[in-house]
Amino acid sequence: MSANVSAQARMIYWFAGNAYLGRAERGASLSWLPTEAGHYSLRAVDDVGAVDSRDVDVEFPALSEPPPRARRAVGNGTRAVDSGNIGF
Repeated sequence: MSANVSAQARMIYWFAGNAYLGRAERGASLSWLPTEAGHYSLRAVDDVGAVDSRDVDVEFPALSEPPPRARRAVGNGTRAVDSGNIGF
């Protein structure tokens, strides 16, 4: 997330509803990965008191298939292990 702020502002504080997400310096962005789908009101407050907000809806698509499994050699045989990678 990023926000345009005045030249006097140095820091932007980010919130989702009443939950504090973190801060970022002017010109930098803040990454946010919600853990649940739903409606969120994202708010940015800078250190000179300016405030702006945006409402967003977060959805997670259902996986039609389980993630692929990687095969790793173990001794003389192989065993299946989850790769842990999900592509978006």
